[in-house]
Amino acid sequence: MALAELEWAIEAGATTVMLSPIPTPGGLNLGALEHDPMWTRLVAADMPAVVHASNPGSPALRIGKLLSSRVQWQMGVPFQLQLGVLHIIDGGVLERHPALEIGFFEGDVGWLDHWLGRLDETYEKMALVAEVPARSALEQFRAQCVISGEPADRGLAATAELIGADRVLWASDWPHQDGSWPDPLVILRDRDDLDDAAKFAILVDGPARFFRIDLHELVAHVGSGWSLDARVDDLAPMLSS
Repeated sequence: MALAELEWAIEAGATTVMLSPIPTPGGLNLGALEHDPMWTRLVAADMPAVVHASNPGSPALRIGKLLSSRVQWQMGVPFQLQLGVLHIIDGGVLERHPALEIGFFEGDVGWLDHWLGRLDETYEKMALVAEVPARSALEQFRAQCVISGEPADRGLAATAELIGADRVLWASDWPHQDGSWPDPLVILRDRDDLDDAAKFAILVDGPARFFRIDLHELVAHVGSGWSLDARVDDLAPMLSS
């Protein structure tokens, strides 16, 4: 069924497909070998996949009673992407499909350094009883993955330094209540821990590369007033009075 849906998406001209990080009720996760035909088809179509946060209260996780109201959505989202990153890397997906690209979206970014470091440390500690991948978790992520997070995330700059600013993609979740207020563009523009090159990579270069967008064609399409040479300082707010 997933392959049939993927074929439909490819024929319809989609630039990506969205996957849930939550395992099935039977325990099938994104790292399972059963998904390899899907990854193979994505590579053949030169299409990246996006793992997007879903409902953290899902019965499949069996922790619904621990998450309710504000906590369910505000605090229960990042760990889903941690599960997704864990299952994709630990399941050997990126090693078996070195041309595959995967994005992890809407689950913040500040946790990534610790999570990848913890995973690599675990490989070292358990090397006698578990297979150690040819590339470290960090190397795999740097080569084949991107992540998106809120512009106000305190770990945004550190994550950009860790994996490259072009692998931290612009996201706002605006105008949802979980989005960055009052203006996500202004929040990113005014951060003093990112230079203009990093901001440009997050806003423009990274998303364009991941989603296979021809920027020159795009600028020509949207018409006058748009330029790839625009300065970050001149970035207009999304909102106006």
